[in-house]
Amino acid sequence: GSTNIAPSEDGDWVLCLATDRGANGNGNAPPETLACALSNGEVQVYDAQRLHVARCYRPPRNLWSDHNFRNRHHNVSTVNDLKYGPQHSLVTAGQDGSINVFDLRKGEIASQGHLPPGQQALCMDFGFDGYLAAVGSSKARVHFFDLRKPSEILGSYVDSHRDDITQVSFSKTTPGLLLTASEDGLMCLFDATQPTEETALKSVVNVNAPVRKAGFCGNNINNNTLYALTGNETISIWNGENSSLIHDFGWESRQQLSAAIPHTVATASASAFSPPTVHNTIDYLVDASWEHGELLVLAGSATGNTSLFRLAQHTNFHNGIGGSNGGGLSIHFNNNAATPSQWHFQHLESFVGGHRGVVRAWCPLTPLCSSLITAGEDARLCEWHTRYSPAAIPPPVASPAPTTLGSSFLGNKRSSAGGEDSMYGSERRLRHKASSSP
Repeated sequence: GSTNIAPSEDGDWVLCLATDRGANGNGNAPPETLACALSNGEVQVYDAQRLHVARCYRPPRNLWSDHNFRNRHHNVSTVNDLKYGPQHSLVTAGQDGSINVFDLRKGEIASQGHLPPGQQALCMDFGFDGYLAAVGSSKARVHFFDLRKPSEILGSYVDSHRDDITQVSFSKTTPGLLLTASEDGLMCLFDATQPTEETALKSVVNVNAPVRKAGFCGNNINNNTLYALTGNETISIWNGENSSLIHDFGWESRQQLSAAIPHTVATASASAFSPPTVHNTIDYLVDASWEHGELLVLAGSATGNTSLFRLAQHTNFHNGIGGSNGGGLSIHFNNNAATPSQWHFQHLESFVGGHRGVVRAWCPLTPLCSSLITAGEDARLCEWHTRYSPAAIPPPVASPAPTTLGSSFLGNKRSSAGGEDSMYGSERRLRHKASSSP
């Protein structure tokens, strides 16, 4: 069993989340810290093992920015995106157009840059050993900075998109390959080693819906398979090399996700502190992540419950590009179209009772995704220990006995969490964000 002390729901929203997994060269090691940005403009850095606040930052306002970009409730600029950079740094992209590089060892801002006046910094990613930052803006621009000297813009892509840039992502396997996505429904692939935008542009994919999240997936040699999550809550897979559609789940994305949740999971979430919860309705997609040869998708309900899914093909569609796991799933994407019957979502695990509102972000905490963190509009961080293992790795014969984890809310209350009120005995730790202090 577990004892859960429910915090108040008047805290600041958690807007985005990042861990330092792989930031300092070892992608197989678990993260040491994680960071989140709050709706009050604050950035908090946590010890990933204990979920204790290690540092708090409040990025300075960018005096070049338009005052209309500031949070109307707090008169501050919020952080739209944050990521760990090289040399133990944490970088934030602000609503006011600021790019702040925090030195985590010294606990101070090491350097600062800014976008041209009137532009919000909406998203960012790092390439070329982590020192080149690509920053997407609210004016359909992608700007490039050297994080060692972010006061100067190195160059910009200005012609490829016509609306807010919602995602920029450098390939982890192909140096210089950059993916951009936008509210205009386009995803673009660039070779950022080229001197001009015209020569850098490799291909354009028209998703036909505002793209909210996008990234690389698949084990193709050229790393040209892309996924797109749209503002219409749909999922599609694309060949970025020739701009062709591999598969689009379309308007039935949420319906198929809901149908993939077993009935026994949907009705088994009762605990001593909550009535039985039916968790078989998916209302929105949180984000996706390519982990160990699989595309993992986290989706949730308006009540705060979430489920983790694996997107897969049946092995009868396997054509030699990837491998299969003996369980009827191919874990490598190929670049041909598939009929709907050849694609499906496989439910991996559900997380019930941790959040009380919309979940906005998630990150794996361990190399094999046996532990993950979620963050939401209910001012909570939740850590979940799962029974998930990649399809190519045989699952455990039996789940280990649940372990009680100690945790404290910031109001000096104590709680223990773990076990039976979350699916499959998943353990969780909750952190209330309302009155955090370093």
